[in-house]
Amino acid sequence: MHLELCYRVFAVLLCFPTWMEATGDPNKCAGDRGDLLALCQSAPRSCKELLSKGEFLSGWYTIYLPGCWPLRVFCDMDTDGGGWLVFQKRLDGSVDFYRTWNDYKKGFGNQLSEFWLGNENIHLLTREGNPAFDLGIRVEGKLDLVYNES
Repeated sequence: MHLELCYRVFAVLLCFPTWMEATGDPNKCAGDRGDLLALCQSAPRSCKELLSKGEFLSGWYTIYLPGCWPLRVFCDMDTDGGGWLVFQKRLDGSVDFYRTWNDYKKGFGNQLSEFWLGNENIHLLTREGNPAFDLGIRVEGKLDLVYNES
């Protein structure tokens, strides 16, 4: 009983926004464990995957890391063919980047302007077992590829 309750609370917290958008059924999350596993297996894992599934507008999306861990990220769907995950954005100095280690660890900023995704999140995105990635840096509108992990 206790484990089932924990599972249901976890499932609702994890998948409600995505399932509600995908199915329109607010009760779907209360379904069986197979439904949750199916969602996790088909959930987008990267901005590049979102682009391949027809998401073509730059903006904030939820991707799912191994273990079905949701992460809200900004996807640039315009630069160099799109599908880029942005982990730092600096525009006008509206957010103070002189921060503590813990702030950089967890991430900070404003989704509408400047932000840092967080060292822990970047580690989860790039650790062994995740797909290959390109790291690009854009300064004043010009993109330069600086690293390719194949």
